Amino acid sequence: MLLRWQSPRVLGLLALAAVVAACVLNPPLLRDVRLGIFDRYQSAWPREYRPVPVRVVVIDDESLSRIGQWPWPRSVMRDLVIRLGDAGAAVIAMDIVFAERDRLSPARLAEQWPRVFDMDAGALRGMDTDRMLAEAAGIYPVVGGFALTQSGDPAPVPVKAGFAEVGVDTAAAVRGYPAALRNIPVLEEAFTGLGSFTVPAASGSVIRTLPLIQRQGEQLVPSLALETLRVASGADTIAVRGGADPSAGVRRLRTGRIEIPVTGDASLWLHDTGPVDARSIPAWRLLQGAGGNGPAVPRLQGHIVLIGTSAAALGDRVQTPLRPDAPAVTVHAQALEQMILGQHLERPAWARGAELSGAVILALLLVWLMPKLNVLGATGMALTLALLPIAAGAAGFNRYRLLLDPTPVVLTVLVVYLVMTVALFLLAEVRRRGIQRAFGQYLAPDLVAQLAEDPERLRLGGESRQMTFLFSDIAGFTALTETTDPQRLVALVNAYLEGACRVVFEHGGTIDKIVGDALHVMFNAPTDQPDHAARAVRCALALDEFSARFRAQQKEQGVEFGVTRIGVNSGPAIVGNFGGGDRFDYTAHGDAINTAARLEAANKMLGTTICAAGSVVGQCEAIAFRPIGVLWLRGKTTGTEVYQPLRDDDPRLVWRDEYLAVYEALRDGEPDARRRLEELTGRHPGDALLALHATRAAGGEQGVDIIVE
Repeated sequence: MLLRWQSPRVLGLLALAAVVAACVLNPPLLRDVRLGIFDRYQSAWPREYRPVPVRVVVIDDESLSRIGQWPWPRSVMRDLVIRLGDAGAAVIAMDIVFAERDRLSPARLAEQWPRVFDMDAGALRGMDTDRMLAEAAGIYPVVGGFALTQSGDPAPVPVKAGFAEVGVDTAAAVRGYPAALRNIPVLEEAFTGLGSFTVPAASGSVIRTLPLIQRQGEQLVPSLALETLRVASGADTIAVRGGADPSAGVRRLRTGRIEIPVTGDASLWLHDTGPVDARSIPAWRLLQGAGGNGPAVPRLQGHIVLIGTSAAALGDRVQTPLRPDAPAVTVHAQALEQMILGQHLERPAWARGAELSGAVILALLLVWLMPKLNVLGATGMALTLALLPIAAGAAGFNRYRLLLDPTPVVLTVLVVYLVMTVALFLLAEVRRRGIQRAFGQYLAPDLVAQLAEDPERLRLGGESRQMTFLFSDIAGFTALTETTDPQRLVALVNAYLEGACRVVFEHGGTIDKIVGDALHVMFNAPTDQPDHAARAVRCALALDEFSARFRAQQKEQGVEFGVTRIGVNSGPAIVGNFGGGDRFDYTAHGDAINTAARLEAANKMLGTTICAAGSVVGQCEAIAFRPIGVLWLRGKTTGTEVYQPLRDDDPRLVWRDEYLAVYEALRDGEPDARRRLEELTGRHPGDALLALHATRAAGGEQGVDIIVE
């Protein structure tokens, strides 16, 4: 159960749940990443500037140089309004607040220094520049600007726009401020509209959205851009509409015939064009051009004109996705351009759900497929799945101006990939160590290494398969143990088994068991070996050759080491992990194993060292055999054809055909079979099989059937 909970897929699902939960909580870090991605979209695909009737009169450094230092007398501002009105401006909006009376107004100077202006103080008092500006604002439609603040005058601004709300509590949805920095009363009354130019910066002080409606206390107030659009369209009210879910906030605004998609807090996503010279007109050009000596005043018939500062010394600059020091007034101008053109960036209501759903679906796909793939395949798949949302987000912005965030999908896929990669690596390491522990004593080291690198080659669950089994035992081992010193005996047996196991490993055999001096070896498990029968026979021949050398070496040292008897048989068997609790044994069970064991024991009676069943011989076309006979083994109801394999350099190969002819004669009961056997035995008196059949014939036995006791 513990291993199940630690499996890569389970850990991948846990990582998926954790990342999706973090995305749902939407921490500041993820918000910053999302906004940064939206900035990259704008850098790649800025809004193409299209001429619309919106202009900005900028009070730039040159205007200050020509007209004088800021703040200018209200009489200059009045002249600016009149000249814009005379040029045909439909609406004039002030991105400036006139919070105090004009300090340069003659009327105010007469009040402050009456003795200095005593002679004509009455005339000076009539020269009130604030009133002059108010009178100009009464002639031409002017929208005044004010700033929402966290401290200051809490008195509500006399907003001139009405609000019609449908399906939404706007006051609860928009951002609120307790106070405002207002214009002086004479101007507030004269302005056709009043709008806030407060633009709160988002993450990193970058202006990405413009609040079109905000709140002062309990009162809704429009932005300078929205109020200017309302006045330009001749509307009295601003319609505010929510979505199907009232808690989602505002969805759309409407003034006149223009409908504007907004965020839940009634903000407009800004699609930046970057700096555009055609949008701006220096203030000095208007003020000096009317006298006939300066440049011509541009025609502004039907235009919306915003007045604001851009001079570096005045500091009214903001950071946008495309510009680190844009004049703040251009933010309102770009918002007006977007609203007039109907070209809006939009983050749809379904975007959040789609992003999280995409993260879950793609991560689940990764969780399912990763354990089936190799390292390169899994990495390629993870990168592909991570690139898909990036491409989709870029295409959505470029083609449809949609703000889709790839972060949830990319983050989820990468975290799941990393967690599962580590889990799969650790699991593979555990499997490798388990394989090395389980098979290190039973398989060749190079095969163990291959299995450790590719555990999928292992099939440890129980299964039925065709296999070949080799059993070996040392003749006379019991007597050897009775006559040999224990320490010497252990060293002797270990030396023999070390060499014998090396032979087995060289032929790809799996050592099932070592019982004293006996080896139980199986082929075609745990890995597939299509040539398992031939492997087993060659292993038996090599083991027989090794045993002969080892026996000769021991004899030189005065030790009579017995011959190694080997039995080989092929057949079906059940192989797998058998056991219980903490003890398991990878082994095989079946009648084919018992037959191999009996064939090994039959060598003693037959005088041979290797007995291979006929089931083996049929699979070894490249190996030479001699038939021994049909053995009737204990517990068997049918005879087993048994053969003796011969090495390629065996001298008996020279007269094998003669042997086969004699054997067939014995098997068929031919009259001269015994004579021919005696003649062949006379020519090869040391051959064990000839001696076996000669002895049987002398005792009156016929045929090749041999009962093994």
